[in-house]
Amino acid sequence: MMRLSIVATIALLAGCPDPVDPPPWVEISAITKPPPASSASIRNTEYLNGETIDVYEITLSAGVAIATRCADSCAYTNSFQIGCAGAKLTAGDPSLLGVWPVYHDGDPGEFALVASAPGATTLRVQTSCATQDYTVNIVPRTP
Repeated sequence: MMRLSIVATIALLAGCPDPVDPPPWVEISAITKPPPASSASIRNTEYLNGETIDVYEITLSAGVAIATRCADSCAYTNSFQIGCAGAKLTAGDPSLLGVWPVYHDGDPGEFALVASAPGATTLRVQTSCATQDYTVNIVPRTP
């Protein structure tokens, strides 16, 4: 027992970090594609020079609707289910971006995003686990 105590003390004095749980997260991803001559992308993270960088940006063409699926760390770590039961998505400017629940196969974590007009707004994704804000850019549709 004394030996274990000595090893723990040496590890503490050596500056070994305490194990830290990663912060909770929530994000959305597209489950449908935009129509031809339109764009729709959801970027959560990117890898740059071996590091993960948070982006949280959505780009949609005006007039486009895409279906999205929510995932959060609470559902991910507790089971193989990755949905976000009870998720709430809120557009900063509802005149630019509409948000509608999609009840597909009984999954409560699916939503349709509808880009109404060109402009910039935000989208807040909230679950009981975490909250994430996205920057939303709605671009004119190319002819």
